Amino acid sequence: MFDAIFEGLAALLAFFYSIWPSYAGAIILLTLTVMLVLTPLSVKGTRSMLAMSRLAPEMKKLQQQYKDDREKLNEEMLKFYRENKINPVGGCLPLLLQLPVFIVLYQVLLGMSTVEERVVDPETVPEGIQTIACTAPERAGELCAIGPKHLDVGTDLYQSLAATIDEGREGAIEMVSMGMDLSQSLLRVMGEQSIVAALPFFAMVLIVAGTGWYQSKQIQSRNPNAVTPQQQMITRLMPIFFGVISIGIAGGVVLYFVVSNTVRIGQQWLVTRLEFRDPPSPAKATADGGDGRQASSDGIDAAGSGSAGQNPPARQPAKRQPASKKKKRKRKR
Repeated sequence: MFDAIFEGLAALLAFFYSIWPSYAGAIILLTLTVMLVLTPLSVKGTRSMLAMSRLAPEMKKLQQQYKDDREKLNEEMLKFYRENKINPVGGCLPLLLQLPVFIVLYQVLLGMSTVEERVVDPETVPEGIQTIACTAPERAGELCAIGPKHLDVGTDLYQSLAATIDEGREGAIEMVSMGMDLSQSLLRVMGEQSIVAALPFFAMVLIVAGTGWYQSKQIQSRNPNAVTPQQQMITRLMPIFFGVISIGIAGGVVLYFVVSNTVRIGQQWLVTRLEFRDPPSPAKATADGGDGRQASSDGIDAAGSGSAGQNPPARQPAKRQPASKKKKRKRKR
């Protein structure tokens, strides 16, 4: 059963490798496919976390009100979740669904870096594939190809990995991409090679821890006062947990973590931006009303300041009387 699962994921990797002939590229495409499939659940989980953040003050009131009655508190909290359509574990569901992918991918990469014998037809075996007489007693007299596990002999990925075997059946298979062997872990590279060779692995581990921490802070930053002690503990421990396990697992799986965390950050940013659309403030609406209204308001402000005495108006010249009126006055005298 498990072999079928491993071979299925390996076949998917081989397909992506045929599109993007790079070990890292195939893993990236696989990760994007998984994240695309889980997008509806990821969006739903993010909305659920945002809703819980908004309603946290009301939840705290319920906790204070029924703090002495645990059973009643649980009933009221479940009722509160139903009324507000909140799933308290919705934010964890996408991550839980990815855990099987992590495990299977780890086993597949482990198998793809392991040499095995596989019975092949001498007439159809691809060129460049190393072949020997099968060593297993039950396969005596048959021809076996030497290459990675879980992959079909006719795939480009199988042939590419098989070409890295340089010591016969006992040799190791390398998955060199982006300057590192993705079949190796940070600990193993540091132990067998050097610190310099381990720097790319170390950088990926730091990115996993950093993006994991940022994911948790994205939602909580909207309402810091609503964060519970349990949420704070998860925020602190989860990045550390994934950072620690990334030290001892294959670089290909760590690359999966890096890409999935980055995609998740983008999804949360988009959902948060759509959910927290704030209406424009009156001041901004006035400022955006147009040049004409702005000019008129400037004119009003100028007139108001003039009436206050800051800029007194100029004195009007006295009106001159017509000459005919002056002559009439002289005759009367």
